[in-house]
Amino acid sequence: MSVSPHLRCLFIKPKMIGDTLLLTPTLDAVRTRYPEATIDVFVRSGCESILDGSRSHNEVFTTAPPHMDEARKTWGRTWDTMRTLRRQQYDWIFECSDTGRGRYAALVARGRHRVLNQLELSRHGSRFDRGLWPLVFSDSVDLELQGRHAIDSNYLLARDFLQLPPDPPILDYRPVNFDAAAANLRVPPGFRLAPSRLVIHCGTRVAAKAWPDERWVELMRALAPQFDQIFLSTGGSTGEGELARRLAAIAPEKIFFSSGLLPWNQLAALLQGARLFIGVDTAAMHLAAACRCPSVVIWGPTSAIIWGPRAANAVIVLDNRIARPPFAALEGDDLTRLATRNTTSTVIRAAKELAAG
Repeated sequence: MSVSPHLRCLFIKPKMIGDTLLLTPTLDAVRTRYPEATIDVFVRSGCESILDGSRSHNEVFTTAPPHMDEARKTWGRTWDTMRTLRRQQYDWIFECSDTGRGRYAALVARGRHRVLNQLELSRHGSRFDRGLWPLVFSDSVDLELQGRHAIDSNYLLARDFLQLPPDPPILDYRPVNFDAAAANLRVPPGFRLAPSRLVIHCGTRVAAKAWPDERWVELMRALAPQFDQIFLSTGGSTGEGELARRLAAIAPEKIFFSSGLLPWNQLAALLQGARLFIGVDTAAMHLAAACRCPSVVIWGPTSAIIWGPRAANAVIVLDNRIARPPFAALEGDDLTRLATRNTTSTVIRAAKELAAG
């Protein structure tokens, strides 16, 4: 099947921020193969800013998060988005999320070819889904997601149809200039980023992935003398903000944290060229990998094979042991495995080993 160099593609991924970032290697591969292509994406509202680091896409369309109250408030905007998608004439539409919302977006958008993962639909779709969607989608793959990194799952959905190389490119984020004002950081006059800096993302909304506050305090006290600057990244919850203030008090002359949410592009600016990143299993971990920052990730119940940091200079601390990629020996998801199993001493050891090179 020949593919036009001017092809028009839509990639659908209305999931979390990290999922959106992990789609970008596929977008990069398509842009490299077809420099004149139109490459649009459809993601969940609030996730679009993570795409600032990619130069490969054209338009970004968004849908409201899957909460009924918020969906009602934004129904007008969502309808406008659907109408815009309907007016497009895509050559290829790839439904990368394996969700009902993604499949309905593919139904609304016009495309010569619509592609979905038939294996996931067969396993998890209702009887209605299994009857309807094969009639809507013109093409499919039988892609086994277990034991496969999420980047590869996105890529393999499109690879053969668009005649892409065998393997996806590396996860990447464009170079960004640091701007303290844009980052909501209070810094002294004439401030410059120090090469010996540590970036910590200590927050998560998922309890099973969280690490106790006291261990973050112990970690900070142990590592603060080893770095010239330390930057703290958190989510928007009150508890995360309080933890950041507590950690900053340990060495206020060198520890900085944002007075508001730290924009993704400014977190990337801090990570690019940093000596070390430490965090839990969040989108910030994937951003660190995209920025080539050596990383220590405190792991919990999810599969490291599927969701682990895709970087050679990253390690995870899992069940109180230090593991390096490709994590092939870490089979499956253990929902009883909590991040709290990992002791402070093991995380400190991993951090010192990685920072030392």
